[in-house]
Amino acid sequence: MNAGQLPLGRGLSWLRKVPAAPVSALKGVFDRKGELLKEAFGIKTVADLADLKYARWAQALVTLDVAK
Repeated sequence: MNAGQLPLGRGLSWLRKVPAAPVSALKGVFDRKGELLKEAFGIKTVADLADLKYARWAQALVTLDVAK
């Protein structure tokens, strides 16, 4: 599955499948970028990317900046 193949016209039930999908399912993350994420951080799925501590740190920093 890639961003060009997401079934946007079929309701929202497809969203349940996204966390288990390879990161290449995200727009702009092609197979090679997915391979690099796997090599560098062990990321295989969208859920792995969301759980990456660096992504959580970045999200927290942005939230703090917005809250000021």
